[in-house]
Amino acid sequence: MQNDLQPNRTLANSIAIKNKGEPKILDQVRNQFRLLHSSKRTEEAYVGWIRRFLVHAKEQYGDWVHPSQLGNKDINAFLTMLAVDRAVAASTQNQALAALVFRNSKLRSSMLLNFTAKI
Repeated sequence: MQNDLQPNRTLANSIAIKNKGEPKILDQVRNQFRLLHSSKRTEEAYVGWIRRFLVHAKEQYGDWVHPSQLGNKDINAFLTMLAVDRAVAASTQNQALAALVFRNSKLRSSMLLNFTAKI
């Protein structure tokens, strides 16, 4: 029996939220980690948390929602669910939050750089 917090490999391939002409969200995260020469294990952990967050948002809204449409309220709901429903440790919540902060800060800044480079 698989733990709900463990990655589901088939699910990772099914998350295809992307804008036209852009790589999938999780592929963008992986690419950013590789540009930063970060640890493969950290990359896997962060991608797992971002994927779980997107799945949680899907469960809340009934359909896939692009991460750009998800805000602090959604992050707070996800972290609360981890603490209350899953009874995870504070360090686990902190890792999930760090992954979501990484997604928001690094990917948005790289998208901005790509946008300004095209001008």
